[in-house]
Amino acid sequence: MGILDELLGGQRQKEYKDFVNRYEQGSPSEGYSDQEVLKRYGEVSHAVPPTSTLRRRKKRWASSRRKSERRS
Repeated sequence: MGILDELLGGQRQKEYKDFVNRYEQGSPSEGYSDQEVLKRYGEVSHAVPPTSTLRRRKKRWASSRRKSERRS
């Protein structure tokens, strides 16, 4: 059983959904620490193809740039 199988079912899936929900809600003061982010990233990053990761980073960068341009 690989990490992907573990993420798709059971208790671990609930833990990751909880983390993602807290992460998407806002800043670390919303309920997660830098250490938890690094831990979660380390647990799953090797299972994601590099092209997916790069694409996602580019999307986030473009999105954050548009938001900052609207504020200016």
